[in-house]
Amino acid sequence: MSEGIDPRTLFDTLAGDPGSYGTDRMQRYREFRRLFLESEEGRRVLHEILRQCGVNKVATAPGPVDSHRVCFNDGMRNIGLMLIGIITQEPVAQPVKINHTKDKQ
Repeated sequence: MSEGIDPRTLFDTLAGDPGSYGTDRMQRYREFRRLFLESEEGRRVLHEILRQCGVNKVATAPGPVDSHRVCFNDGMRNIGLMLIGIITQEPVAQPVKINHTKDKQ
């Protein structure tokens, strides 16, 4: 088992500038698929994240309705659904923009 990462260092790293990460949808799609689907460990981690997000549950709970709890649960579920979307929906290649203006000489 590897040594744990200092939580403060991890937070500082995650809160920092992501650089070019996230700007290329196809790169993000490939990285997420590689990370979560190409190994048994990755699939277990994804399964646990989706379980914690409650993607297989409805946002409401039995008993009296607590609107704050419903909104919180719905937000958690939305995170899981976004992950599923990133992993399963390959981005469509953007068409190349063609300049149709004629040179005036």
